[in-house]
Amino acid sequence: MRASLRRYRLCVWLLAALCCWSGGLAAPPRAAAAAEGITPLLLGSLQNSDTATVTPADRLFSALAAQATSSIDIALYDFNRASVRDALIAAKARGLAVRLVGDNLDAADPAYSAYYQAVASAGIPVVTDASDSLMHNKFAVFDRSVTWTGSANFSDNAFVRNGENVVVITSTVVADIYGAEFAEMFGGKFHNQKTDNTAHSASVAGSAVEVAFAPTDNVESRMVAALNSAQTSIGVAMFTFTSAPLAQALIAAHSRGVAVEVLLETASAASQFSQRDALCAAGVTVRVEDWQPKLHDKYAVIDAGTASDPQIITGSTNWTSSAVSANDENMLIVHSAAVAGAFASDFARLRGAIGAGAFVCNAGPNPAPEHVQFIPLALGDPPPAQGQARIVAIDAAPPVALDESVLIRNVGGAALAMGGYTLSDAANTTYTFPAFTLAAGAEVRVWVKAGADDAANLYWGRGQPVWNNGGDTATLRDAQGTVVSTFSYP
Repeated sequence: MRASLRRYRLCVWLLAALCCWSGGLAAPPRAAAAAEGITPLLLGSLQNSDTATVTPADRLFSALAAQATSSIDIALYDFNRASVRDALIAAKARGLAVRLVGDNLDAADPAYSAYYQAVASAGIPVVTDASDSLMHNKFAVFDRSVTWTGSANFSDNAFVRNGENVVVITSTVVADIYGAEFAEMFGGKFHNQKTDNTAHSASVAGSAVEVAFAPTDNVESRMVAALNSAQTSIGVAMFTFTSAPLAQALIAAHSRGVAVEVLLETASAASQFSQRDALCAAGVTVRVEDWQPKLHDKYAVIDAGTASDPQIITGSTNWTSSAVSANDENMLIVHSAAVAGAFASDFARLRGAIGAGAFVCNAGPNPAPEHVQFIPLALGDPPPAQGQARIVAIDAAPPVALDESVLIRNVGGAALAMGGYTLSDAANTTYTFPAFTLAAGAEVRVWVKAGADDAANLYWGRGQPVWNNGGDTATLRDAQGTVVSTFSYP
């Protein structure tokens, strides 16, 4: 009965799509090539925040969709984020080729069906699978040049509350890999009907990138190989972890002296199929989160902060047998010290948010709070010809609270007059820059405390911290009020 229902709903979606769209199955034209880059985005207030909050994920997705000139292909599972719906519909209205692949039962779920129906009604073709396995991807390809992927569904909880991650890659090679996978599914081939027909490696801004898709591309063995390469440390943040081969790879790493720590989601960790107890019995440190939202990440960060081969594993793939052998999933490995460092900072944030009474095994003394700089990344971007200010770091956990500071760099190719620029937090607490010029490539640090301004340091003079609360957003605006740089403090 369930399979029949899925097939019926698939036919309904396909008929609606074909009636509203005349683009066929051919790939849309590629827009002009952009500079290569890799941008990780680590998400989640880890509390029941207002889902109406506009987050960095909203701004980034909306910006990518608004900047697209030819096409957007999106493969999604849970879908109830209004900003994503609106961005897709607006792109379609501008004349872009917009196509959507989804999961059939999820598309029929009352929590998400209105959003699927809204894009279909706007003329966007929607194709869903027709089996009990999941179409569980969460990726998008813009202009066949920029790829968005990670653990985050296009949903309220993912964009605001859950522990999630997104990686945005500007690379025509990576976009073509994801585009070929999308084409198979959009053409009606899902799960084991697909073939292993894509490339699996690329070089992006000097970093090696590996891509594979379940269930056809031996995703689990690729992840095991990455874990087996670890020399110093592995941190795993995982929603559902039932895979024995991946657990054994972690146990083997622990046995050869690698520091291994695993963070798990509450309900999944309590399952009889969870690898929690096996890992604990082998001496691996395991912590189970105790938040009301979810730890929904599916990542491992390997050898961060070392010169060996720092890398991350991420994507839509839970560490389960169904994910690697039945579902439509994607898996991404990025070999990059900078990206691994960003994920390692996020791992420390997630671990620090777990309460003292939560489940833990094989833990030593709790580490002292870390003095961490949270750095937004955009690797490989060439400087623009004009001046351009960008927030490059926030020191939000200094030993003395009022020593908080924001580091801003002119990443452009010319001097930049910054008089009248403003820096504000989510509560619109605002600092206005005095008249001064920042040379190309130069940096200025804005301190929260009082002091005497000089060429490299500006002083806000506030009597209390600004960015010490999780989920806050720093926004830099130019003198006309246009947003030029943002990021969220975890």
